[in-house]
Order: sequence, then structure tokens, then C-alpha cells
Amino acid sequence: MKNKTLKPLSLALMLALVPLSVSTAHASDKNHDDGKIYPSVPVHFIGDSYQGGIVFYVDADGQHGLIAAKADQGTSGIQWYNGTVRVTGTAGDGLGAGSMNTAIIVATQIRDNQSGNFAAKIAADYSVQEDGVTPCTVTQGLSHPPVTETCYGDWYLPSKVELNLLYTQKAVVGGFAQDWYYSSTEFAIGGAWGQYFGHGTPDDGTQDYFYKGATNRVRAVRSF
Repeated sequence: MKNKTLKPLSLALMLALVPLSVSTAHASDKNHDDGKIYPSVPVHFIGDSYQGGIVFYVDADGQHGLIAAKADQGTSGIQWYNGTVRVTGTAGDGLGAGSMNTAIIVATQIRDNQSGNFAAKIAADYSVQEDGVTPCTVTQGLSHPPVTETCYGDWYLPSKVELNLLYTQKAVVGGFAQDWYYSSTEFAIGGAWGQYFGHGTPDDGTQDYFYKGATNRVRAVRSF
């Protein structure tokens, strides 16, 4: 039988191919076809504690989605309007619609009473640090001297669709009362949509519209 010992040249060629195979697999793992290697992008899941709240919706790649605050904002109930019934033009619905709705509602209704409070405003005014519990000291002017902190202040009142997504994950997010919660989606000049967060009651999950002067609860959300 002949000696199977590799010649130096053959061994060198085999060793030269090893790094090339590893590099190709690494690039393929990044799902890029331009030949470049990119840093790994974190993937998120429903129930993750992230950026000041709890993730309750993620897209197909797990890189973008919606976060809910860990507790309700404001009192046990607050009205949708700011004391005057008016059309705000916020019939927007679907993913992302709540952010625009909230900005329009606040800009439209704040003129009715600059010291007043209402559902969209308390959602927009909410801010919290990474843990989802500690208030932001910088935004409230409480830091002496100023400190560096991660503060999330881009919260909003969810649209009708976003509120329903939140309802489907109410057990994961937690802290909900057995009560009605407001959305930012307007129904008509005098009405706005809400949803009942029950616990096995007959109207659990029902979406209905309310007179804007009715008081319901608020749970702020934000996107990432």
C-alpha cells in the first residue's frame, strides 16, 4: 500500500481553502448578497422588556414592532376631548396611525383649554427610562446636576387596530383594568373608538365608539 502522507504543496492548498469556506458561511448567515459582512441585528419577541415597556407586536423579521407602557397613564378615567366637541380628522387606523392621530389631536384640541388634559395628551406627555418604571428626571427638570439617562418620550395613544393588537396580548403586557380603553381613532364629530379589556366577561374584546366626553382608560404605546 502506498504512503498516504500529503505532500507539502497539497497540504498548503487545503489549509488555504479553510478560511475561505468559513468566511463565506459567515457572510451567508447575514443574508446579504453584496459580499459585505454586517453586524448582527437584534431580533425581538412579544413579551420582551425593551425601551421602556413590553413588546406586544413584532413584524416578520422581529426587528420592528410596538411597545406598550407597563402601566396605565393618568387616572382611572379621562375624557377624549378637551372640553369642546370638534372634528379632529383623526380617522386614521392601522399600524403607525396612532402616532399621527395623537399629534393631530393634541395640536387641534389644546387650543380649547391650554391647561386641560385629555386622552391623547396624557399619552403624548408620558416619558420613562429604560426599565419602564423610573420617571425621566431630565425631562422633568429634576436632575441636579444634569445626568445622562436613556429616556423614551415618543409615546402615543394607539389607533383602533393597534389597540386591538394590544388587547390580544393583554396577559403578556399585564396591568390592565377590567375596563374600557381609548384609541386615537375618531368615529365622528362627537365620538371616538375604544375597546373593552375584560377578563372573560361577555363583552371582553368588544370595540365600540363613545361620546368624547366619556371617561375611559389610557395605555400609551410607542414603535421601534
